[in-house]
This record gives sequence, C-alpha cells and structure tokens, in this order.
Amino acid sequence: MNVLDGKYTQAYTVQSHFIDGACRFTLLGMLAKSQDLVSFHFGENRLSIPHLNEHGRTWVVSKQHFEIDEYPLWRDELALQSWMEPVQGPFVTYNYAYSFVEPHGKKLTAEQCILNEPVTVQTQLLPFLKATSLWILLDVNTLRPVRPTEPEFARFITCTEKTVQTKFPKLELPEQWHVEQEFCPTRLDIDLNGHVNNLEYIKYIMSWLPDQVSHGKLVCTLDTNYLSSAHISDTLICRSAIQSESETQTVVVHSIVRGDNSEVFRARSVWQEEWTLSRRMDVMNAHQANTGVC
Repeated sequence: MNVLDGKYTQAYTVQSHFIDGACRFTLLGMLAKSQDLVSFHFGENRLSIPHLNEHGRTWVVSKQHFEIDEYPLWRDELALQSWMEPVQGPFVTYNYAYSFVEPHGKKLTAEQCILNEPVTVQTQLLPFLKATSLWILLDVNTLRPVRPTEPEFARFITCTEKTVQTKFPKLELPEQWHVEQEFCPTRLDIDLNGHVNNLEYIKYIMSWLPDQVSHGKLVCTLDTNYLSSAHISDTLICRSAIQSESETQTVVVHSIVRGDNSEVFRARSVWQEEWTLSRRMDVMNAHQANTGVC
C-alpha cells in the first residue's frame, strides 16, 4: 500500500469470492474492502482494534454513506484509495474512492468473455465508488466515547479532501414494513469486539428485501446508521419497506431490531436497473469473443 497526497492507495483485482451470479463485484465485497483499508491504516499506526484492546479501547463505526456509479467485473483491476480527515471533535472521518486502473483496468475473463451491453454511467479517471464514514473510539468497559487526542493521531497522514458532501441525514422509518424476518446471529457473524460485525448487518438487510427490489436492480446509494451492538444471544428481526419508487430509482428503508423492539441498525438503500450500473458478461458465448483485452 502506497501513500500519495495523503491517501493510501492499494491495487486490487476483483476476486471470485466477491462476485455475484453475473460476475459483478458485490456490494458486500466493496464494503469489505473498505473495512480492510481502514483496518490496515489504523493497524499501521498501532491503533487497530487489537492494539487498542490492550488499553481498554476499541473502534466502532457509527455512520456510512456509499455512492456507486458502476459495479466492476471479475478480474477487473482497481485502485482503492482511503484517507482520514484531520481529527475534529469526537469522531474520526474516513473516506474511500475506488477507480479502475488506467489504461486497462476493465478486463475480460481468461475465457475472453464478450461484453454485450456498454456501460452507460462510468467515466474514465473518476471514481466509480465514493464513500465516507464516521468512527468512534470507545472505552470497552464503560462503552462511552473517548475523545481522540493529538498524540495518538500525530503519526497519521491526513487529507482534507472529501469524497462526498453529506451530513448523514436522519433516516425516517415507514409506517409499515413490507418484509419482516426473524433470525439469530451465528458464531461466524461475531467480530473482534465480541458483537456482530458491521458487515453482517449489510448482509442481513440484503438477504431480506421486497421481491420487486431484489431482482434486476443494484444499489447505487447506501446510508447506514449503527445504533447499538447485537450479540450472538440476541433474537433479531430484519425489516424492510419501499419508501418511494420512480421510473429510475427505488428507495428502500431497512431496520434491524431485537425481540424487545430496541433498534440496533438502520439503513436506506437506493436501487437502479442493473444495466445502468454494470457491464454484462456473456460467458455462454465466450467462444465468439474477439481476441485481446478491452
């Protein structure tokens, strides 16, 4: 990982364990890479969760905002950038920007699969994913926020640039839910802090959706709000409802609550037709593809 203009940059090739049935880089995969980036950055400066646990502290993510203009395909070559803004107040703001590597970031598979439909929204040299997130230092015993101090963060290279301009708006709940699913976390969902990992909440809300959303559409915007911790002993209910629909977008509100109706997570996702956000691989007709890399 290199540092350029205060931004940590990592090369990444989309792997098979992070693609869907259409060979697209999944939303969960993109978010997992963002967690890897911030973990690496904090760890390099000895402020990762294992480092902090030695001093009775830990990191938790509070809010996130993601904007996605295109879903890369399997084996596309990417440049993942992340950086921390100068510390102000109790929160640490962390940004992400994913781009295709120039000039040949968009690749075909080894079988030279052809592209049936051109992408309609991607612009070369600009990030296809932009995101920002808020992190909080917590005392593991009292669960109270700990204000970041200058000596702790003096080692960090920061950058004042913002990927997106957002104030993390309040996410309003609907009057009724279209989907409600009860479930229990498993041992595989638990993270270093002993509670459900923040990525698992995304997996939960993407697992139970209204039928008209889950087929033929992809997320272009995602806002998340982590309200409290869930544990393996909790019985949870994942709820979702369509907030609004238009010819171009569908807005869905999500909420995860415990059995006593106390809320642990809230999110809002905006969906578009998949052809507006991705190229399409025709693996069945790969033998018809021209040689070379596009």
